[in-house]
Amino acid sequence: MIKRSTIDFILDNVPIDEVVKEYVTLHKRGNNLFGLCPFHNEKTPSFSVAPDKGIFKCFGCGESGNVITFLMKIEQLSYPEAIRTIAKKYQIPVDEDGSELDEEKDEKEKIFILNQIALEWFKAQLWSSEEGVDIALSYLHHRGISDYTIQKFNLGYGLNQRDAFRNHALKKGFTDEDLINAGLIIPDSLADRFRGRLIFPIFNVGGRVIAFGGRAIGNNKNIAKYVNSPETLIYTKSNIVYNLNNAKKNISQQDLCYITEGYMDVISLVQAGIDNVVASAGTSLTEVQIKTIHRFTNNVCLMYDADSAGIKASFRAIDMLLEEGLNVYLISFPEGEDPDSFTHKVSTTELIDYLETNKENFINFKSHHLIGDKTNDPIKKADAIRNILFSLSHISDPLIQAEYLVYISKNFDIDEFTLREEFQRILRDRLKKQLQNTYNYNPITDKPKKKLKNQKNLSSINNKINQQEKRILYILIHFGNRILTFIEKDEFNFDTQIDIPTWKYINQELKLDKIEFAFYKDLYELIIDQYQTFNNFNINNIISDLNPEEQDLMYDLLLDTFKLSENWEKKLKIEVNTIENNDLLYYYEVECSILEYKALILDKLKNETREKIKKTNNQEEQEKLLEEFAILKHLENQILKKISSRNLIR
Repeated sequence: MIKRSTIDFILDNVPIDEVVKEYVTLHKRGNNLFGLCPFHNEKTPSFSVAPDKGIFKCFGCGESGNVITFLMKIEQLSYPEAIRTIAKKYQIPVDEDGSELDEEKDEKEKIFILNQIALEWFKAQLWSSEEGVDIALSYLHHRGISDYTIQKFNLGYGLNQRDAFRNHALKKGFTDEDLINAGLIIPDSLADRFRGRLIFPIFNVGGRVIAFGGRAIGNNKNIAKYVNSPETLIYTKSNIVYNLNNAKKNISQQDLCYITEGYMDVISLVQAGIDNVVASAGTSLTEVQIKTIHRFTNNVCLMYDADSAGIKASFRAIDMLLEEGLNVYLISFPEGEDPDSFTHKVSTTELIDYLETNKENFINFKSHHLIGDKTNDPIKKADAIRNILFSLSHISDPLIQAEYLVYISKNFDIDEFTLREEFQRILRDRLKKQLQNTYNYNPITDKPKKKLKNQKNLSSINNKINQQEKRILYILIHFGNRILTFIEKDEFNFDTQIDIPTWKYINQELKLDKIEFAFYKDLYELIIDQYQTFNNFNINNIISDLNPEEQDLMYDLLLDTFKLSENWEKKLKIEVNTIENNDLLYYYEVECSILEYKALILDKLKNETREKIKKTNNQEEQEKLLEEFAILKHLENQILKKISSRNLIR
C-alpha cells in the first residue's frame, strides 16, 4: 500500500494547474483559473482550479477534487495508478509497505501494460528486424518520413508471422485472454492482429498508449488497407483524437487546431513544422472528438482530401463544429492532393504561406464547392444559399448569426430581408426536426412528456401584460449574458459603476413580482434556472417538456425579430432599428421593459382593488382596500420616479 507520506507530498508539492493544463485550457479570473469542464458538455467555462488550495471544482456538473482525483477521473485510473502516474512525471519516490495486492492484475492496467510491451516490440521490429527494415522502414523513407519523425511518433512494424507477438507476450506471463482483451490477437484464430503492417500507436491525451492502427504495405487488394484495435476497456474509437497528446500545448498556445483525416497527414505536417494538427483517424469526426478539441481552442481548420469523399466529410464536419460553438475555417488543396502529398511537394515556408492564404470561412468554402463558376445559375445559387443557411442555423450566438447574414447578403447580392425570412424558416424546421429526432417525439401524435403546472389555453392570451412578459423572455433568451452597466450613487453620494449580466438584473428586479401567465411563469423559472446553473441558456434542455402549443410559443420567442419601441426615435431623436450593436438602446430597452411591465401589473392591481371597493359595503373592508390602493399608487409613483432618475452610461 502506498504510504500516506507519499500522498501528502504529492498534494503539497505538485501544482494542480500544471496537471489540469495538460487537458484543459485555463484562463485566469481573479485568484482562480477557469476553463471548459472536461467531465461534461458545456460552452461557457464553469470549471475552476484554485492553485493556492490545490483543488478543482466544476460549477456546472459538480465534479471536484484534488490533483490525484482529477487524474483518476480524466484518465479512468485507480487511486494508486493516479498516484504512480503523477509520481513518475514529477520524479517523486513512491513509498509502499508491500501489503497491497499487485494492482497490475487490474484489467485496465493490464491492457495499458500489454500495449506498452507491444509498442516496444513493434518499434524493435521496425528498426532491428531484417523484414522491418526492408519493408516498413524503407517504405517510410520512400514516403519522405525522417528517422527523427519516425521515432517522434513511435512508429513500428508487426512481423508478417502468424503469432510472433503472441509468443513474445506469452513468454512474459500474459495469457491469450489478456491478449484478446487488449485487442492484440484475433479471438478465433489467436493470430496476431497487426502482422505484416506498419504500426501507428494511438495515445490518450495523457500520453499512454491505448490502441494501434496498422497499415498494409504493398498492393494486396484482398486485405484491408487499415486495421485498428477493437474497442477495449481503455479505448473507445470515437472518443480519441490522434496526436492530441503531442499537439494540445501548441493548439492552446496558437488558439488553432488543424484537423486532418489520417495518420500520415498528421505525421507529414508535423515534420514540416505544423505542430498544432490532429486527426480523427479511423472514424468520421464525432461529437466527443469535437468537444475534446474544444477544451484547447475555439478555432479549428479542416484540411481534408480534395476528392468528393473529402468534400462530403468537410460539409458534415462544418455543421457539427459550428454546433459546438467553434469558429470554423477550411483549406482546399489542389485537385488530386491531400495534406500528406502536398506537404512533400513544397518547402516549409511555402506550406505555411499556403495555409495562411488559402484558409477560408465555411461560407466561402461551401460557395466554392456548391456553385463554382456557375454564378449565373439562379437555381444552383438558391440551393447553395439554403445549404449555407442550414449550416448557419447551427450557430447559437445571435450576433454572429446576424453578422454572417449581412456577409451572405453582400457576397451573394441578395436582399437581406428575404435572406432573414428564409433563415428563420430553416431555424424553425430544424428545431421541430431536432425535437422529433432527439427526443423521439412526434408533436402530432405524442403527448408531452411533462405538462407545465397551471397550464391554460395559450391561444386565448393576448393582453398587454402577456405581451410584455414575452418581451422580457425574448431579452432573456437572446441577450441573457449581455452585460448591463449602470451608474448609481453609493452611501457617500459618489458615482459607482455596476456591471451585471442581463439575466441577473432582470431576476433581481422581478423577484418580488409574479409573472401572471402560467406558461410564461414556468418558462421564466426554467430560463433563470439555466443561467444560475450553467451560466447560459440552452433550448435543448427544456424543449422536451413542452407540448406542441407550447413549442409554437417557444419558436416565436426564439425566432421573432426584436422590434424596438416606436417611441425611441422620438425620444432620442435618432434613427433606430436594432439593439444588437447599440448599447445605449439596449440599456434603455431592458430598463423600460421591466418598468413598463411593473406599471402594467400595478395598473391591473389598482383596477382590481377599485372594483372591490365598489362592491363592498363593509366600512372596515373599504378602509383596508383604500389603504391598499394608496400603496399601489405610491409604488406606481416610485416607478415613475425611477424612470426619471435612473442614470444609464451613454
